[in-house]
Amino acid sequence: MKLDRHSSIPLYFQLKEYILKKIETGEYSGGSKIPSELDFCNDLDLSRPTVRQAVAELVSEGKLQIIKGKGTFVSALESLKEIIDFSATTFSFFSAKEVNKSELSDLGLIREISASLSEDFADSSILRDGVIFVRRILNENGIPYAYVESLIPAVLYPSLITDIKAGKSIIDITANKYAYLPVKGKCGISVVPADTSVSRALDVARGTPVISTDAKLVSRSGAVCEIVNAFLRSDVCRLSI
Repeated sequence: MKLDRHSSIPLYFQLKEYILKKIETGEYSGGSKIPSELDFCNDLDLSRPTVRQAVAELVSEGKLQIIKGKGTFVSALESLKEIIDFSATTFSFFSAKEVNKSELSDLGLIREISASLSEDFADSSILRDGVIFVRRILNENGIPYAYVESLIPAVLYPSLITDIKAGKSIIDITANKYAYLPVKGKCGISVVPADTSVSRALDVARGTPVISTDAKLVSRSGAVCEIVNAFLRSDVCRLSI
């Protein structure tokens, strides 16, 4: 196919339609790698900025995904991953619905409590045994869509690390600890560039815009029992509130 350089339709948009047609006909199947930026430039006699704009728009629409170090692929998701009834507690570690879909990325204990962390939890006495961090990657059809970090006071769950390593279920972990479970909280949402750890977890290029949510969750007693920081791929996720 040759693009019409005399058309009033911009070349990047023509390329975008060209790629979409390939996806619709199955020539570019779900999960398959599409030609590289250089291939499009050489085959269709296009400039790199033109190709980049077309690909960037298809990525933002969820049609394509860029995997760092591998290339650009047709999204294997049939539609955007919709986070239904999103709230401050959606990505809580103690939300079995999400935890059961997650892959453990990192687990450990923070013993040296920073001033900012102490301020986040408000009550320094609750941090006397340190803070447990649990980092998880959530997947849908093999595609990572969220990277979540939970910070939990060790004094509330002294055996949490051992329980997680033992493969215990959330129900077993939280048994008889209802007073310490998060019941509500406040959450902020923003768009930030992916740093190295987020880009690695989500398989996106560093600096890619991602949805960032930060929640401070409290128990029935009013104590802050979990802080959750989640990063979601904006090309495959949609928050429904």
